Order: sequence, then structure tokens, then C-alpha cells
Amino acid sequence: MSAGLIPDITLLSCHRVYPYEWPSREAGRFPVQRTPYDVIRHPFPVMHLEQDRYLLLDGSEMFRQMVDMGIQHLPVQICDCEHLRVLDEPLGLVGFGLEDLTEIVAGFPDQMAVCDDGSSPPVGTLELQFSFEKAGSKRVFLRQTNCTGCPEALQHVFHAIERKGRYMPVRCETLWTGVVYKAAPLTGTVTLPSFSLDDVATAVASGRLYPPHVLRVQPASRVLSIDFPLSVLRSNTSIEEKGLFLRDLIAYRESSHRITYFTGHVYLLNR
Repeated sequence: MSAGLIPDITLLSCHRVYPYEWPSREAGRFPVQRTPYDVIRHPFPVMHLEQDRYLLLDGSEMFRQMVDMGIQHLPVQICDCEHLRVLDEPLGLVGFGLEDLTEIVAGFPDQMAVCDDGSSPPVGTLELQFSFEKAGSKRVFLRQTNCTGCPEALQHVFHAIERKGRYMPVRCETLWTGVVYKAAPLTGTVTLPSFSLDDVATAVASGRLYPPHVLRVQPASRVLSIDFPLSVLRSNTSIEEKGLFLRDLIAYRESSHRITYFTGHVYLLNR
């Protein structure tokens, strides 16, 4: 198994890795989470761009925290762009209602408008679908320019949501049967238009980053539980030496029969 895994799992210098999301407003409010063993649990999924640059597909908050700690190299899983999907699932809104939506639309009349009929989005626009608990549904058309990355109008909308309240993924109750969890009461939901992998990748080149946790890039396979010691990453040894440690670590996990494969292309390296 290692012959297939090792080419996909490697170390990269942090300055070669670029998130496509802007920093979360929660970033920096809490200390970096650490396991009792002080390790990086999972390799960061990335996709190659060009000129030795890589797109970070998930974990942008933890990545930025690692950089702030002075970590220069991180374990990554290099994902094939041919086997990536961009998911745009509905988001729950907390503390953001119809009045707030009306206010943000009125503030940018050249960027967005509310559609009160069933007409199709005009050419050059994107559609957001809002559904409010007490005010019904609203369709909002956003201006889409030729600029790459996140549309400016979409940035305005999510900055307004962050100012007034917050947003979160909508949990599917059928997938959480028997699980008890607490969540803030939603004031509504918002559904985004579909975005492509190219839209996500060009956000890095243009600097027009997307809001955090709005889009999710899903690899066809995922390697988990690498458990790479932070002490090794903090050391002054070269990235080549740390890479040898990584290879030895994976070889050890395989020889000790600690690698598990789950249906759905998930590899657990330290069960």
C-alpha cells in the first residue's frame, strides 16, 4: 500500500500553499488545538496550480495558525484535479433576516437586486436563494464581472452576514440519527450558485478570496491520521530530512498493520 500512498503524501513549504478562503473572524480567538501527543493529525489536502504553487483545499484556519506559530513545512496530500468536486451546500443563517438582506441590497444597487418574480437570472448575474423562517423566500441576483475569483457582490453579502450574525453548514438530520447536538436557532438559509474548480483556483491568483466554509472541495480519496509530530516540524532540519521521516513513518504504520482502508476511498494510517 505504501507505494501508492507515499507519492501522494509529502511535505511542502508553507509559502508554496495558498488558501482560497479569507481568514475567519473566529481565527485567533482560540488557541491552536493540540492532541495529547502534539501532532498534526491529518495531512492538508492540496492541488497543484503552477510554478510550484499549491491550492489549499481544506483546513485554512488551522493552516494559518500553523504559519503564525512559525511552522515552515507541513504534511500535505496532493490531490488530482481530475478527481475533485466543488460542493455548494445550503448554509444556515443565524441573526440575519430579511431586513438585513434588504439593507445590504439597498447599499449596493449596482451590484445586486431582489427578484420578486419567477424570471431567470439576467446574463452576467448569479442567483442566491434565501429562505427566511418568518418572511418566506427571496431570490437575489448578483452582478458577475469578468474578474476571476469570488464575485465582489458575493463578498459584500457575506461580509454583511458576518457583521449582523453568522452562517453555518446545515446539518442533515437523516445523517445524524440518534446523535444529540445543540445548534443556534436558524433565522433562514441561503443557497449559492454552482462554482467550478477553476473559480476556486483563480481566487488565489486574483486575491479575490471566498468566504470561509462557503464552498467545500471534496477529493475522491482522503488520507487521515498521519499523526506527524510538531516537534519534527519545528526542528531546524531540512525539508528533505523531514520528508525522510515522513516516509519512515508511513512505512512503520504499514509494517505494524496500522493502515486501514474504508469504502469511499478513506485511508486511516493510525487506527
